[in-house]
Amino acid sequence: MLDDVVKTRLKIGLSLLAAICGLLYLDHWSNRALCIGLLVPLLFFFGLREFAILAKAAGLNVAVNRMSFFGAFLACLPVLNYELGFSGILEWEGAFFVLYFLALVFPALSDQPSKALLGGLAGSVFGVIYIWFLGSYALRLRYMEGPGIGEAALFYTIFVAKGTDIFAFFAGKYLGKTKFIPHISPGKTFVGFIGGMVGAVLITAAFCAWTPLGLLLPWRYMLPFAIVVGLVVVAGDLVESLIKRSAAIKDSANLLPTFGGILDVIDSILTAAPVVYYGLKGIESLRVHF
Repeated sequence: MLDDVVKTRLKIGLSLLAAICGLLYLDHWSNRALCIGLLVPLLFFFGLREFAILAKAAGLNVAVNRMSFFGAFLACLPVLNYELGFSGILEWEGAFFVLYFLALVFPALSDQPSKALLGGLAGSVFGVIYIWFLGSYALRLRYMEGPGIGEAALFYTIFVAKGTDIFAFFAGKYLGKTKFIPHISPGKTFVGFIGGMVGAVLITAAFCAWTPLGLLLPWRYMLPFAIVVGLVVVAGDLVESLIKRSAAIKDSANLLPTFGGILDVIDSILTAAPVVYYGLKGIESLRVHF
């Protein structure tokens, strides 16, 4: 029998997945990517604010507002470029990040040098790189060229990230005993890790068989690709656990029962997105040259 925690987790998880499917369907129906394109900056904004809470609890005086607003603004650039006709604005992405860096450094010059000041600057830069830069590859996946390719690639990234977590959760909860890495995440077990990897392979195989993703990911590359993505998903979850353990906080927020906050939901997607993007690009290059 499923306990109340598992039932709540299933209900919320399935509701979130249904909402994402609905947004993807609206984008597919409209032949645009406005729904996902507008959702991502919102997730980054609140994710960065949750990161700031964790950083402050760990003793880092991060620039909460500058970090949150710049991260959300940078996430809007693909939408401005592809959907609203601001062609070429993505070429200025690095320049906007430099402006953000300067907006952090110049006000700090009036303060006394200290470890706290350096930690705050480092945390403010790391937060934007961690959430915006890694997460921006989700939108790059959405705008990959080819009929249905972008939609399939983005949905695969979301599904494999959260699906791997689900397989790992159930395998670890009902079969696992030996702890995997207890000093970072006490609840994770070796059986859960294996279950997560099996989930990543099964989900990748399903997408190769029944979606346009198979056009970019031939079967001979499927297994190693799935294993690498599965490992990165696990690593992404552990990175956020490391941040939370450093701050002595269990969840990034109390937004969703049994899940936590926005950052708890998107953590593994952040690390999976760039690996999926460059993995698919690398496989496409191999197919062209060999």
